[in-house]
Amino acid sequence: MWAVMGGNALKQTAMVSQAQEQENYVDHCWLKSSTDTVACVTEGTSITTAQGASRGASILLFRQGGVAGEAGASSKGGKMGDKGGDKNAAGALELVKKIPVLLRGKTRLECIANYGKGFILGGTNGFFSVYEKTDDRKDPFMLIKTFYYKTESFYSICANFNDEQVVAFSKTQRLLSFPLGSIDMIDESEVEDNFLDVSPGGLHQGSIIDMDLCMQKPLLVTVGADRTVRIYNYVKWNCELVQDFTNDEPTCVAFHPNGLQLILGFNERIRMYNCMRDELKLFRDMPLKGCRELKFSSGGQYFAAAVGYSVSVYSTNAYNSQTIFQQLYTFTGHIGPVKRLLWSPDDLVLYSAGMDGNVYGWDLVKNTRLDDANLLNRPTSYTGLVAEFSTKESKYNRVAACSPDGYMVELSWHEDKRDSHVLKTIDCGENPADTITALALSNNKKFLFMGTAGGNVKTCDWPLDSEKPIMKTYSVHQPITHSGAGGTEIMKGIISISVSQDDNYLFTTAADGSIFVLGMQVVVRGLETKATLDPDMRMFNNDAVLVSIDEVDERTEQIIELTKKLEELKNENEMALHMKDMDWQAELKAISEERDSIIQSERTKYSLLQEKFDSTVRKHNEEVELKDAYRVQVVQENENQYEHKLAVEMERFDRLAEEIEAMQQKCEGLLEAQAADHERHTRQIEQKASKTEKLLAMQISRMKDDMEHNEAMYREVLDQQEAEYETELQKLMSVAESDLIGEQESTR
Repeated sequence: MWAVMGGNALKQTAMVSQAQEQENYVDHCWLKSSTDTVACVTEGTSITTAQGASRGASILLFRQGGVAGEAGASSKGGKMGDKGGDKNAAGALELVKKIPVLLRGKTRLECIANYGKGFILGGTNGFFSVYEKTDDRKDPFMLIKTFYYKTESFYSICANFNDEQVVAFSKTQRLLSFPLGSIDMIDESEVEDNFLDVSPGGLHQGSIIDMDLCMQKPLLVTVGADRTVRIYNYVKWNCELVQDFTNDEPTCVAFHPNGLQLILGFNERIRMYNCMRDELKLFRDMPLKGCRELKFSSGGQYFAAAVGYSVSVYSTNAYNSQTIFQQLYTFTGHIGPVKRLLWSPDDLVLYSAGMDGNVYGWDLVKNTRLDDANLLNRPTSYTGLVAEFSTKESKYNRVAACSPDGYMVELSWHEDKRDSHVLKTIDCGENPADTITALALSNNKKFLFMGTAGGNVKTCDWPLDSEKPIMKTYSVHQPITHSGAGGTEIMKGIISISVSQDDNYLFTTAADGSIFVLGMQVVVRGLETKATLDPDMRMFNNDAVLVSIDEVDERTEQIIELTKKLEELKNENEMALHMKDMDWQAELKAISEERDSIIQSERTKYSLLQEKFDSTVRKHNEEVELKDAYRVQVVQENENQYEHKLAVEMERFDRLAEEIEAMQQKCEGLLEAQAADHERHTRQIEQKASKTEKLLAMQISRMKDDMEHNEAMYREVLDQQEAEYETELQKLMSVAESDLIGEQESTR
């Protein structure tokens, strides 16, 4: 682990013990669910269990300032750093948990990725496993599900921002998506249905050998070392068709301008295929050994094939019983294999560049070789070829070629002037990564694009400027390096490069098996010259689709059969509806009769209940009348009794009122007499208290006088005693001094 120290210095520290460093660590990541935790995974070692041979890998969890746990992060060496200050340094990590992972057979862990709830593991043999965080400190992560998807090997995994989907990149260069949000509901038997291709058709496995663009449709065809041919639509951005040639190896491809046919070159033959919606259907097959380059003419009526040292031109439409395709021309002159072919816009001139370092032009009208490009011939080999042909506006022809020795040459001449040839040589550098391997010219003839062995794309103005040829360099592909003859390293990068008809896109293919599409935007004074890079669909003939007669007949038969089935279904449906209608009518009649019977029964029942109700009402009214009469009688009797009781109580109230009044008068008299006695008694007490107060005052005065007299006598006696004591003390001191003096004299 590297830690940023003071002054932006980096300090390296060990995260595991020396014993654990012997394991092969394949990947690591910081975890979202625990921001201070790092998870590392090991490749695993072979073990033997009761179920058979398997592998045991480990997940190591490191935490900033964590506490050593079951993983052995103790003083024996599990903690990061030595015994000194590194152990407590800022950002120090400690091994807190080691989670074992049991892998089936020879499966190996390859990658780990974090997501919001935990982390995901991927490996070989389709191994895919998900762990989620728990609240248990001893087991912070719990295994949720483990799947094995076919034989895919996952090299990289990434979850999206809301943790609902995960995308995995496999060894076969497939991008597979998996619904992470519903993993709990997915059974192991349903795994294959849940891994879906992000891009159906995928990418090539291994190097892309050749590529070609269609002129009238937004289609791109590629041939790969995996023996597959893939057609891509660069408007819909998908792979429309994939065809696998397991038993034969395609070496080159050419797309017909109308996009309905293509030619594939094989080791022993070339084949023309009709491009159906779902497959490539063989149209013609012609034996032709060692074809390494194919190119349709601009009009599509011809195609050129580079076979060894010669170039053959065939008619696309004419048929020959011996050669299948009618051979129109055969051009010889190269002393090395032909590498590149290039047609003029009017299909009257064909240029070829070979490994012998020669560039030749071929006149299809006169069936002769043109000497204009002879100045390009050099003792090297050419890997790329572009040309600009004369027009009404410009009478200049320009041809440029690139070679592996690091040079690019351009030859230009005037159409109507002799000895007007100008040759430019541009040194691209000695670095092997800068070696130009492919060339493409924009359709507006203003820019040249170069692909290099290092996987870069370089751009420059056209025509070439010897003083400042390269404008910009873009890093695109990853170069592939392998050992060549004599132990030298050979770098392979971009193999093919093409420009779309509207100059909006630049397509590159390389040995790394990838296809890159670069948008082309010219910026003048900081402003973009194109409002959008979307192609103008009026340029393409997208409505035309090639359908075979067999497919039409098959679809017609299917339509007829489906029509018959539809008629049968209609008849069966009508019969079923008629039967249903009859059953419904019978059922309705039975229900109506049952309803009438029930209504009649209910009416009879209602009549009986009505009579019973009327009788009950009469009886109830009679009972109410009797109860009303009884209530009136009872009320009258209660009123009489109440009036009698009220008269008695009124008489008793009057008598009690008189008694209360007499008692009040008696009480008032008693109260007045009691008040007079109380007042008299109070006056007597007050007089007695006044006398007592005077007597006490006289006693207090007499006692004060006695106290003062006693105090004066006490002081006088005290003074006399102190004087006597003082006199006696003086006498004693005089006697003591006399004795002391006598003793002192006697001792001398």
